[in-house]
Amino acid sequence: LSTRDQRIVGSIGLYHACCELSRRGWRVTMTRRGWKHISRNIGGVDINLLNKSATRNLTIQIMAVFDSTSVPLGDEIDNLSADFVMICTRTKNKHETINTVLSIPDIFIMAKEEITTAATRDASNKGYWLNESEYKLHKDKWEKIGFG
Repeated sequence: LSTRDQRIVGSIGLYHACCELSRRGWRVTMTRRGWKHISRNIGGVDINLLNKSATRNLTIQIMAVFDSTSVPLGDEIDNLSADFVMICTRTKNKHETINTVLSIPDIFIMAKEEITTAATRDASNKGYWLNESEYKLHKDKWEKIGFG
């Protein structure tokens, strides 16, 4: 995918996550980082959540995966600052054209601890990855975040 297409898919994932969280009763605010772009590496918080009674605050990092089954996490796994990571993957339609409406992404929800436990170092020892077999178990696990 081109950079433009990656940003579009990233935006779909970000807005879809915000919509689903709002439907579950959370007050959702995108951070400046979330408005600017969707990163493929862990680097910051994209969404802030506040429950209805304003007694619980959570943070979300969105990671959009466009052309790979593994998720690159960057050089340091300890950089994860969000409470949860939502991995958004795009289902590719084999008949897709330039005028095709893109599908709603699949979303996989993992807590910070689950990411750090499941991450593996690549063979060259330069970065961390999350393999598809690790995150596929967490599809649509909205109950981890709970209701607002």
